[in-house]
Amino acid sequence: MNDPRAGIGSFAPEAALFDWVRRKTGDVLLAQAAAVAARAERAGHACAWLPDEGFDQAQLDRLRDSSWVSATVTVAPFVLDEAGRFYVRRNAAAEEAVADALLARATSQAFPVGGSASILAELLPDDASSEQRVAIAGGIGRSLFVLTGGPGTGKTTSLLALLLATLRLRMLSGSSDATRIALAAPTGKAAARMAQALRERLGRLRTTLDSSWQPALKAAAALEATTLHRLLGYRLAGDALPIAADVVAVDEASMVDLGLMRTLLQSLRPDSLLILLGDPDQLASVEAGSVLADIIAAAPGTPLASCVSRLVQSHRAQAAFTRLLDAVRRGDVQSIRGAAEDRAGPLRLKTVPDARTLRGVLHAWLQRHEEVYRGLLKPGLQPRDAMALLRRVQILCALRHGAFGQIALNEAIEDWLRHQHAVRPVTWFPGRVVMITKNDRESGLSNGDIGVVLDNGSGPMVWFEDATDGAGAPRAFAPQLLPPSEAAWAITIHKAQGSEYESIAALLPPASDSLILSRELVYTALSRARHDADLWCTDAALDAALARPVRRAGGLRDRLLRRSQ
Repeated sequence: MNDPRAGIGSFAPEAALFDWVRRKTGDVLLAQAAAVAARAERAGHACAWLPDEGFDQAQLDRLRDSSWVSATVTVAPFVLDEAGRFYVRRNAAAEEAVADALLARATSQAFPVGGSASILAELLPDDASSEQRVAIAGGIGRSLFVLTGGPGTGKTTSLLALLLATLRLRMLSGSSDATRIALAAPTGKAAARMAQALRERLGRLRTTLDSSWQPALKAAAALEATTLHRLLGYRLAGDALPIAADVVAVDEASMVDLGLMRTLLQSLRPDSLLILLGDPDQLASVEAGSVLADIIAAAPGTPLASCVSRLVQSHRAQAAFTRLLDAVRRGDVQSIRGAAEDRAGPLRLKTVPDARTLRGVLHAWLQRHEEVYRGLLKPGLQPRDAMALLRRVQILCALRHGAFGQIALNEAIEDWLRHQHAVRPVTWFPGRVVMITKNDRESGLSNGDIGVVLDNGSGPMVWFEDATDGAGAPRAFAPQLLPPSEAAWAITIHKAQGSEYESIAALLPPASDSLILSRELVYTALSRARHDADLWCTDAALDAALARPVRRAGGLRDRLLRRSQ
């Protein structure tokens, strides 16, 4: 560490922090540690692991002597714990607050649960649901319940059963107040999918439950889903008003970062039930932290153990797809290649080393799914039919920029549409698929919402699914009134979290040293598909991705374990 600015970019936020700390304190070592922590946070870590960053024991001791550094969360701007984790104070304080709130909820009960076993037996009567019944029995009446599992394991069915059981038990207990339930997800797309999946399963239950369930079924049918940011609202800016809900259920919880989880926990009433659903094998949040994975890792032997359940039995017909995802979890590249050799299987591997090959593979995909793309361009297409087409296929990219990025692929697809289907060279042509790129409170649209342009005679309008509408009716916006948006024939794998399609194609950068490659990236991409998937990559990139599980630096797991002793 002879060069005080070694490894620090000229324009990155960490460079600005380095200069500010050095100017204020005259301590170059502290400035270096601060810059490393800022760089780590930008990469999604809650802290920097200084021993791995080249700091030796003598330097750690010098940092601990600084008045700007404390061993615990105090007024000092930085925290350096015994293990060598160096935090910007904000992240250390968030970990501490999240750990305390989770453990407080893990040891408290929201309401009595007498009779819950028979109620669950009615909701999940068959043997295939026994795993779900056992899993959620412990969640009824608690203040915290965490349900995890891969695609098709029944998380949504279990959530609906838990919500209906809660509604029924509170009604039977003579509660005079209606049970208030809030449903949320990190993105608008995930919220829409959550609401749609609950509506579908509720429709099936209506035919199996007797009339005594009608009040609970009616209450469940009126539930709305929204984005987590919209649910929290002004609480994100410090408003202390609690959420007016007896139950708050958050889907795709792996996407919830440390700061957002802190705000959520602080916004709940002490007697409410928080339900977190998610798949810990997916990509973690874009911002700092890996809260869901930390909760699950810390659960054994702590009060959290009785609050955490994992579903493993897949209820999907595609058993081969389940085995494929299990191989990705393990990083078993040979099993993945073997699955791709089965022509009747769900996976197709396409070797894509350069832009020219990519264009050929892309055109072959578009032609194979031309029914969908041609369908979106069909004059007079109705909004609900367009929404159904959007759920059928999707191209996913690891990158946003460059020849292998989302932007380049969207340009190539629209060029193909112009040549193959005589699409007019205008921005808002009928059938164009777009994604919102910025949250907009006024319109209710959120970053990641996907819509389609339709023109039924009165000019182009952009239609989106509405998760907050009890019937899931699409809603329309004039293009000029939309918040910032972009083409979405191809989207990033990160933006696809919370979505599900019949078929997907996932594109990885060809270079094996690309920093974005990870096992979780491949798993997240493939798990967006219900039926089949294409994986466009090189052998070297696939090997590198599967050999690289993401490990985020942070101390939440240790805090949960220490506070449980």
